[in-house]
Order: sequence, then structure tokens, then C-alpha cells
Amino acid sequence: MGLPELLTLVLGGGLLATVQGITKAVGAYRQGARARERDVLTDSESWRRTADDARRCAERERDWWRNRAAALWQQCVEHGGRPGPLGSPPKDKP
Repeated sequence: MGLPELLTLVLGGGLLATVQGITKAVGAYRQGARARERDVLTDSESWRRTADDARRCAERERDWWRNRAAALWQQCVEHGGRPGPLGSPPKDKP
């Protein structure tokens, strides 16, 4: 292949088409990556909100039971009962 044929390929669009194809492929890949990142962020936000809702629900239930136990304890004391010791809280396992 001589210089004239090489110049004809380069100037005739062979190299230009290759460069354009590579540029379009890289651009499409970037757009796809951005879309996937956006989906991951949306999913993680959804999971975080679901976890926060579950935590709030568990805290409300815990608080209700704690308040109910305190009210029963108080009623027992007010009516002359001698409630047993509350005991110590459980220790975290290492």
C-alpha cells in the first residue's frame, strides 16, 4: 500500500468514520453509565427511606411497650403493690 492509497483512505473518510464511530461508542457508554449511576442512586434512596420507615415503626412500638410497662409499674405502686426489681438491661455481645 503506497502513500497515495493511504491518503485516499484517510481523507476519503475511512479514518474519519473510525474516529467518529469510536467517539459515538464512548459517548453512548458514558450515557449508559450515567443512567446506571442514576438508577443506583434512586434505588439506594428508596432502600434508605424504607429502612428509615421500618426503624421509626420499631421505635414507636418500643416506646409504646416501654410506656405501657411504666404505667403498669406506677399503677402497682399507687395501689399498694410491691413490684419486683426491674433487673439490669441486657449487655451487648462483643
